Amino acid sequence: MSSNLVFDGSAPFLKPLTTTSPLTEYGREKATAEKQLLVFGKSVTILRSTKVFGGRMPLFMKWIENLRNKKTIHPFYDKKVSPIPLYFIIKTLYKLSTKKIPGIIQISGEKDITYADIAYRIGKKLGVNSALIQPVKSTIKGDSSYLYTTLETSMVLINNKIKPPKVWDCVDWMIKTCLKEI
Repeated sequence: MSSNLVFDGSAPFLKPLTTTSPLTEYGREKATAEKQLLVFGKSVTILRSTKVFGGRMPLFMKWIENLRNKKTIHPFYDKKVSPIPLYFIIKTLYKLSTKKIPGIIQISGEKDITYADIAYRIGKKLGVNSALIQPVKSTIKGDSSYLYTTLETSMVLINNKIKPPKVWDCVDWMIKTCLKEI
């Protein structure tokens, strides 16, 4: 597994063979690991994905809890993601391994959305006053440097009928799953 953070986020829908340009230590480590693994040629498959949303996500669960209790939340308006659900990553890894498809394979949502967009979606699903959602600028170094998080989804996935769900379907799945956990 690898990450879109092997790139600097300056352009959308980067291709699998685009030269890496990480801005973070995590991205540098992933880029180094990719390079080291690729020397093994066709015996290696690297699945590079955008942000994976699992079912139980503490940040979003906290937002849900706060909004339900009529407390204000402060999501970042300048931090972007192009989420993919965990269940889909697992399904994709299974298909890639059974078909033994080598190389760098990329999977991404179809567009970037902000954490503020996600917060408003959660608020709408909960039926709360949108004034409780007060977006702020990220103060985490490097977060707002990523203008784009999307990757070009590899044709090998499309040819094998592996099509990622829409980002809002992913967000809705995550919200539904978080609501079951609270």
